[in-house]
Formats: sequence, structure tokens, C-alpha cells
Amino acid sequence: MIMPLGLLAQALPKEGSKLNYRIVGFSFPKKVQTTKCELQIAEGYYNNIDSFEEKIILRKQTDKNKVIAEVPFLGKQYTWRLAYTDSKPGAGKTTLRHFSTLEIPNIDTGHMRLRILQNAKTYKDAYVFLDGNRALYDMKGNAVWFLPDNAEGFQNTRKELRDMKISPQGTITFLLGKQIYEVSYDGSILWMGPDNGIISGGLSEDYHHELTRLSNGNYMVLGNENTYLDLSAVKENKLVLKNEKEFATDSNKVNFTKGVTTTIIEYDSKGNVV
Repeated sequence: MIMPLGLLAQALPKEGSKLNYRIVGFSFPKKVQTTKCELQIAEGYYNNIDSFEEKIILRKQTDKNKVIAEVPFLGKQYTWRLAYTDSKPGAGKTTLRHFSTLEIPNIDTGHMRLRILQNAKTYKDAYVFLDGNRALYDMKGNAVWFLPDNAEGFQNTRKELRDMKISPQGTITFLLGKQIYEVSYDGSILWMGPDNGIISGGLSEDYHHELTRLSNGNYMVLGNENTYLDLSAVKENKLVLKNEKEFATDSNKVNFTKGVTTTIIEYDSKGNVV
């Protein structure tokens, strides 16, 4: 069966996609004449129909134009198509399409693995993030997703990643080094903290430990503020604190001692403090 190029362009994953996950969302144009179809996936790269049909490892029925399927391995190539399964006129099969799943050393079980000592019962269908290797695992200890390298900020970096989690909006948030990020499932950066020192009074907000996207769409994060305590005021039972910018312009720096206080900052989607 030959599909118009306009329709091919609408299918996902796109031809030749390289995915950082095994739980894959498939979408495709819905044929007006048909109501049911079967997603068919083979491990390997095939352009020959007979070879493809011999290697099919997964079949999934759907009556919609989108379906989620889990392929078994990272670091493999896959070929897929749709077979329209009802008997109405126009039923047939799409052309073969291809994608691959990536693999990185962080999820190679020869280097790092999550070993399950006792099988989960209540949460057997759950998933867990591991900050150490930036990956998502099912409750059997199998990696299903990892944070890919990104040219905008976290490729090949040794900075510590913390507090990786799913937001109410279905995105993924985390802290990396002294910056905060929100990314999509494919690892594209959706939002970064402004880190402009508006609250701390310094050059940086010194984000640390927790970033949470709220149900209203805003972001809340813990930061640090370097503070300078006026010791001469303490002798008079007064508390005088100055931030870095205030301290930098103060003419008397002898009677001050430096400390750190924690800030809690809420941002809107444009990075404005609210």
C-alpha cells in the first residue's frame, strides 16, 4: 500500500527517530473508511515485507489513531507499520517505518543497575527515577527512559543532578548543578530558572535540593542568600542583615560576619517572581 507523503509526515515516531525511551507513543492518520487497526513492531531494520512479518515481536490492537507500546530493549532498531483489521473498504497496511532506541553507559547493566530484592505488590505498575544515573526504571529494575545529552546545558556533564520527578503537567523537572530545568519526555528543555539574584541580592539564586512545578503552572524552588550580620548592632540587641549587593556598597566591613539563609522562590512561566 502506498500512502501520500502528506500522511506519512503525520505519523509518529518520525521516520528514523532516535528515542531515549522504550515506552513509545505512536500516532497516525485515521482512515475514514476503517475503525480498527493493529500496530505491528519488529526488532531490526526491514524494508522487505516478508522479512518484517517473520520478525514481528509485538502486536497491539486499537480503534483510535494513537496508541502507546513498550518495546523490549534500548539500543536497538525497530520497524513498524499499521494493519487495518476490519473488513470495510480501504482496509490494508501502511508502509514500513523505522526508529531506534538509544543507549548510554549510565544504563548499561554492566556499569550500573537497579536490583530488585523483593517484588512490589501495591506499586507493581509504578516507575522510579534514579538521580544518580538520570534514568527511569520500572518495578522490575529495567530502564525505560533516560535523560539524553542536550546541547543547551547538560551534555557530558559531571554536575550532580537532584530531585528528578514528574510534574502535574506531565513534564520532568530537576536541578542540575546550580540550575533548574523542566524538560519534555524527549529531553528538550522547556523552561530554565532565571537565576538572576533578584531574591538573593547576589549574582546567583544558588538553587538547591528541590524544584516543584505547582498545579497552577508556577515553579517553586529553594535557594540560598549570602547574608552579612552587623556584629556592632548585635551588641545593641539589634539584628541588621545585609545581602551581597548591600554589603558590597557598605563602607564598614570590619564588624560583619558572613552566613547563609535559605530562600523560597516562586516563579511564573516567564521567570517572574510571584
